[in-house]
Amino acid sequence: MKLSRILQIIALVIALIAIYFFVKVATAEEGSEKLASAVSGSIGFTKWLLIGVGLLVAAFMVLDVVKHPKNLKKTLIGLGIFLLLFLLAYMISDDGAVETSNGVVEAGSSLSKRVSTGINFSMILGAIAFFGFIFDSVKSLLK
Repeated sequence: MKLSRILQIIALVIALIAIYFFVKVATAEEGSEKLASAVSGSIGFTKWLLIGVGLLVAAFMVLDVVKHPKNLKKTLIGLGIFLLLFLLAYMISDDGAVETSNGVVEAGSSLSKRVSTGINFSMILGAIAFFGFIFDSVKSLLK
């Protein structure tokens, strides 16, 4: 059996499981124990799927580095730049506690710092992608 056929079968099984959880969540009454159970199962499935995909990506990355050790330098440079951008996002992030108008603290300073870091990091990467797209478009127009 070809690898592509095996991957199609795996994708079909994952899609069927996702459809099953979608139907369970969609048909449960709001606020019921059935809904809580369906959402919990869906989150558990998603968590294990994400872990599995992450492990596969890590395994293929290691396999690629072993097969092509010359690419390791470029990979480490890219990871270093990625880490520097993350540190920049962390340094410019706000760590103030989030309060409602009543003065109730919704999120502490550490949670606020992590969320702000994620938002800033996404904005930095988005800006790089946007300017890269513009640069590439202008470069192709000038050719």
